[in-house]
Amino acid sequence: MPDGCDTCAGFPDSADLDRDRIADGCDACPNDAANDFDHDGVCGDVDACPGYDDALDRDADGIADGCDRCPDDRDNDLDGDGVCGNVDACPGFDDAVDTDVDGTADGCDICPRDRFDDADHDTVCGNVDQCPGFDDLADADGDGTADGCDTCPLDPDDDADHDGVCGDVDACPGFNDAEDWDTDGIADGCDACRFDPDNDADSDGACGDVDVCPGYDDFADRDFDGIADGCDYCPDDPDNDADFGTVCSRQTRARENDLFETDGDGIPDACDACPYDRDNDADGDGVCVPFDVCLGFG
Repeated sequence: MPDGCDTCAGFPDSADLDRDRIADGCDACPNDAANDFDHDGVCGDVDACPGYDDALDRDADGIADGCDRCPDDRDNDLDGDGVCGNVDACPGFDDAVDTDVDGTADGCDICPRDRFDDADHDTVCGNVDQCPGFDDLADADGDGTADGCDTCPLDPDDDADHDGVCGDVDACPGFNDAEDWDTDGIADGCDACRFDPDNDADSDGACGDVDVCPGYDDFADRDFDGIADGCDYCPDDPDNDADFGTVCSRQTRARENDLFETDGDGIPDACDACPYDRDNDADGDGVCVPFDVCLGFG
């Protein structure tokens, strides 16, 4: 072809691989018929991001922004949850997995199964909280039940005797504090005298309901007659005035009636050597009146 009609001096005009009517020797993009359509300086046949500027790469990850699914995340959604790192609420975990539907992905949720995220702030999530609304870790008696849900927070046995009174304030452990037959304020189980409201007032060891001698010591019995001295008419006479003469005695003859006293000398007949002689053998001859035939002489 004459030089006057040569479109690409020095190169064969007929060589045109991309058929864009520009001889390859003068074609900036001999293999790109569109000749760098996006004007990014990269021919289409080697353009990494057709339609966009290959040189624009904000996160410097080697992928042009126009073709970078995460143009501001150089790791390009490392956890594969479909959320780019720069806007990922829970990096390293799937943002879409939210079991308790509280808006926080499980991987970053302190309580993934508790939508209120430990509402009582006791560090125990609601789904496993033993005592909701109270501190599970506060357990004064160490019984494994949080104080807020413990019927007896200071009693590890939780009212072992089941009387409705916690052990730490139980007046009568092991027994029912409410049972008080004599209403003296002492539970029967701990009341030495459960039927005596005065609780052995005379302190003799015998409760009032079985005290044979109230006000006195039932066990003080000098004459061993089985009657406490305080209630014994004759505390030193085991026979207790056997002759019913109103005078107690421990003499053998006291079995006779002290009230029979014939001669008026003050000596009961049973104990009077001369029961019919007021002067009791005044002449000392051994013969009592009225048997003395010679009064005044021996």
